Amino acid sequence: DLDQTAEFNRISFSIIDGSFGSFIVRTSADEEGYMGNIMVDPDIELNYETDHKKFMLRVEAADLEQEKATMTVEVNVLDVNDERPEFKSGPAVSVKENTTISEAVGRFVAEDKDTNHSLVYELESVKCRCSGTLSPCEWFTIDPSGDVRVNPAHTVDYEECDQAVIAAQVVDLYTEKGENNSVTPGQKLMLTDIFC
Repeated sequence: DLDQTAEFNRISFSIIDGSFGSFIVRTSADEEGYMGNIMVDPDIELNYETDHKKFMLRVEAADLEQEKATMTVEVNVLDVNDERPEFKSGPAVSVKENTTISEAVGRFVAEDKDTNHSLVYELESVKCRCSGTLSPCEWFTIDPSGDVRVNPAHTVDYEECDQAVIAAQVVDLYTEKGENNSVTPGQKLMLTDIFC
């Protein structure tokens, strides 16, 4: 404000539109006059995945005589990798006994709401149903990509066991905040029927 006296050139700032309750402005004096510092309301946490990704704030500057000026400030919310990956449901798969194929026989698929992520799949357990009882076995492996393969060190035998339950978790290597593993680690995710 070009007025030369303190009672006329003192300026206060306020957000008059576009904040949706997410931002506040604090007025402070500096060497050349007054400054309005816009910040996220400390009681609010912005969420890139569910909230606005862009805010157009109308900010008003007023002196003690209520002479006013307004301008628009654009605020862009940036994505922080803070969401945990989640498995998508997939169909059960079937595998022939005594198979020696090296290709994937099934696949785990997960999604991550964050725009920047790197998902790696990890085997939690494999249990085979033998004589009606589930017990640990090593008939299958999982690649970091989520592909399920028959373990070449073991023979899949229908007469021994007729079903396998494979559990996995998925990890986001790029997580910056929060937990990086799947929301339901170790969950039963895929049923594999073995047939002759």
